[in-house]
Amino acid sequence: MIESSIDINSLWLNLACTSRQFLALMSSGKLAGEGDEDKLAILERRILRRIFGPKINNMTQQYEKRNNIEIQQLYKEPDIVAVLKNRRMAWAEHVWRSNGLMKEVLKWKPQGKRPLGRPKQRWIDKVEKNLAEIGIRDGELIAQDRDRWKQVCVAVMGLNGL
Repeated sequence: MIESSIDINSLWLNLACTSRQFLALMSSGKLAGEGDEDKLAILERRILRRIFGPKINNMTQQYEKRNNIEIQQLYKEPDIVAVLKNRRMAWAEHVWRSNGLMKEVLKWKPQGKRPLGRPKQRWIDKVEKNLAEIGIRDGELIAQDRDRWKQVCVAVMGLNGL
């Protein structure tokens, strides 16, 4: 019998990291709303629950589904929503520090009549909402200091739903 030096658990965790990168890439292309972030978190937990498998109850000797807290403790990484918030903040810093077309487009206000109904949520609205949750009003000014902005990114990443 040939023994394999490949650790099955590390293969599964690599699969989890790959699926996370895939989910982040797919959701970064479009504006992820609140419902989309919830759906991404549910999908990520479902994938991790499948990877880590059920647990055995010592009293009844029955398999039980792992709850969200146990999944988070086993994975030891921030959830997909926190990663997306961190990437959103990193991109905001990049745009605010630049002096090019991206910054001009971000600050552009269209002229004319607005359509009826609720205005669509913009990308910058999500950034400002995340900053307001940690008590920061002028993110553009703070983004000029890279070290302070890194602290802001870490703080925003800690705003997860669990």
